[in-house]
Amino acid sequence: PTYTSKAFLYILNHGGYAILSAGRNPYDSYDFDLDDSAINRRREQLQNDLIEHAYLFSTIRGVYEGIEETSFFVSLFNNTIEQIYEIMSLGMKYNQESVIYVGQERHQSLVEQQLIYINGALNGSYISGNGFKIFLPSSSMNDNYSEVNVCPVNKFVFTLIFDFNYSYKYDRQRFVQINKSIKRNMSSEKEAVRQANVIPQRQQIFFSVS
Repeated sequence: PTYTSKAFLYILNHGGYAILSAGRNPYDSYDFDLDDSAINRRREQLQNDLIEHAYLFSTIRGVYEGIEETSFFVSLFNNTIEQIYEIMSLGMKYNQESVIYVGQERHQSLVEQQLIYINGALNGSYISGNGFKIFLPSSSMNDNYSEVNVCPVNKFVFTLIFDFNYSYKYDRQRFVQINKSIKRNMSSEKEAVRQANVIPQRQQIFFSVS
C-alpha cells in the first residue's frame, strides 16, 4: 500500500511493522560475488514470499553505513512469537544480517524497536530502541536514513533510534522449534491448496462420464 504521511506517522508511533531486505549482506563474502541481477532476483523472490504470506508491504529506499538498498516495510497481523520468527526466517532465507521488528502497542511510550541479528558475529542477539527522527525531504541526508513514498506525491524520510551500547540475547532454541513448526505449517498449506485443485478435477472427470 501507499500510506498517507499521517498514517505512516501513526504506524511509527504505535508499532506493528517489520523492515527486511534481500540485498547484499556486507559481512558475507558470498554476497559480494553476486551480480546486481542476482540481487534483484532475490529481492523479487522476497516480494513474492510476502505476497504469498498475505502481508501488506511498501517499498522503502535506505542508506545504511554507506550502502544503499531497497527494503520492505511490512505491516504485521499480530504480536505472536510465531510471527516474529516468521519475519526472522525470511531474513535468514535471503542471507540478511538482521531484520527490524516493532510490535504493536497502544501507547507510544511502550513501543520497542528491535534490530534482531540473524547472521554473522552478533547472531542470536538484538539491539533495542525507542523513537525516531523525521527529516525534511529536502534535507541533505547522506547516511543512516530510510525514505518511503507517501501519497499524494511526497516522501517521508526518517531514521529509527537504537541504543547500540547494549545488546540482548533471544532464545535461539525457541527460534529453532518455532521455525520448524512454521515450515511444517507452510508445507501443510501448500498441500491443502494442491488437494483443493485436484478435487474439482476429479469431480469434473466423474461427472463427465456417461
